[in-house]
Amino acid sequence: MGTDMATGPEASADSAPVVIVGAGPTGLVTANLLGQAGIETLLLEREPDLSDEPRAVSFDDESLRCFQRAGLLPVLDGVLVPGTGTKYFGTGGRPLFYSRGPRTPPNGHPIKSPFQQPELERALRDALKNHSTVTVNFGTEVTGYSQDPLGVTVQAVRQGEPVTQRASYLLGCDGGRSSIRSLSGATLTGSSYQDKWLVLDTTENPFQYDFAVHHGDPVRPHVIISGQDGNCRYEFLLPPDFSGEASLAMAREFLAPYRQISEGQIKRARIYSFHALVADKWQQGRVFLLGDAAHMMPPFAGQGLNSGIRDADNLAWKIAAVVGGMFPAELLTTYQIERRPHAEAMVELSQRLGSVIMTRSRLKAALRDRVVAVMLRVPRTRRYLEAMRFKPLPRISAGFRFGRPNDPAGREVLGRLLPQPTVTRSDGTTVLLDEVLGDGFALLAVNPSNDELPSAILDRPVWQRLRPRLAGLRTGGSIQSVAGGPEIVTDADGLLAPLLGGLQDVMLLLRPDRFVAAVFTAGEAAAIESKLAHWLGLGDNPSPDGL
Repeated sequence: MGTDMATGPEASADSAPVVIVGAGPTGLVTANLLGQAGIETLLLEREPDLSDEPRAVSFDDESLRCFQRAGLLPVLDGVLVPGTGTKYFGTGGRPLFYSRGPRTPPNGHPIKSPFQQPELERALRDALKNHSTVTVNFGTEVTGYSQDPLGVTVQAVRQGEPVTQRASYLLGCDGGRSSIRSLSGATLTGSSYQDKWLVLDTTENPFQYDFAVHHGDPVRPHVIISGQDGNCRYEFLLPPDFSGEASLAMAREFLAPYRQISEGQIKRARIYSFHALVADKWQQGRVFLLGDAAHMMPPFAGQGLNSGIRDADNLAWKIAAVVGGMFPAELLTTYQIERRPHAEAMVELSQRLGSVIMTRSRLKAALRDRVVAVMLRVPRTRRYLEAMRFKPLPRISAGFRFGRPNDPAGREVLGRLLPQPTVTRSDGTTVLLDEVLGDGFALLAVNPSNDELPSAILDRPVWQRLRPRLAGLRTGGSIQSVAGGPEIVTDADGLLAPLLGGLQDVMLLLRPDRFVAAVFTAGEAAAIESKLAHWLGLGDNPSPDGL
């Protein structure tokens, strides 16, 4: 697996690996994504082994879609528990609403899947054994770095000895107290909460839900997330005047409505205060911040780790494309441009949910309960709550996307994460769409007017460089793929019909993370190719309009 960290002469810039600091879930997923792309990667972790503390507790469907493309779902089988969303309760424990997400999951996976972090990290570490280009060094603490035009020199201490490592890029996935963030000079903006929460991770729970539970009773707001094999997370808002440490007596008092507890059934008991913070700079030259190193948020939307996985999914394919020579390094400047607005929206959602659902104010709670009751009587606002439409859509308004479609339907899909339906192949079998598209760039012909796709487009220089997989999608009707030609599938779920049903003979350029980079017709292909050529560094072309 790769090459170990060296104390001798520095590697040349061309052969230097990508160095990732931090072997939490974000770092491990990033390493798997780079390993899948064949990129030499060195993962450094200051601790002697993986953490045994169950901190993060659930993934959403967007994260699972990333794992699907990375080939990680088989190794996570048995680690993830498919869930069905969140149930919210109000004053006195009365039900408010059940937020299950859309009837058809937009990404082909359950909307919420609980897990135990130690098991998750072990599975992700074991998956790295499938990638010969990835090395993991535990017990290695990064103490500094210096940059030059060709790379990064990383200074670290391993087993008490100073070591150095040449890196092509340095990725800080080292959590909320990130040393890489401190070394980079990035600062955090936002707020830290004075409220204190008792967080209990327990075993042998007497019940198991396939949904998270948020109790908004102002007497004692709390959250319950049950996992498999009797594991369960409880989070209780403590009184404003609380001071002290977590204790067995406190755990027994707070858990009394649900269960009896012994000391041996408590895996972790901590007092926490939450943060809503975002770093001002996610990139400094060849150094990047991901996950909690770039943003921290309260847990009420369940989006902290999921936002880190989005960071990894966004940046890993770009680094692979640059290191592999497909794109110039300017592509990497789109990372913060694309990811920060969405991360900020998730921070804001987490704060809003916490202030509304987890309030101590009886007046505010009573008003909330009445407003929710009214919203449930109106179909549109009921869907807003129950289909989880308050969750910000994954969309990029600037960055690696280009063109200005004339059709309103084209403008609507540009920059979006394309939903992933189950699709039917010509032989009648069904698969998820990404299985047809592969793990790189894709050109998707939407509602082609005949069964033979324009394969000749792939002979042009920009497409030869990009090497997209060409496929066709019909939002309705039957299909008959041409033997030996690109595959055409139909949307079996009807998931894409509202978004793409109005398009005919339109091409979508899909990035490896499945965001729509361009929407164009045959007559617009030359203009799109010109913009793409600029991104690829091919010839003298006008500046792209994505940035």
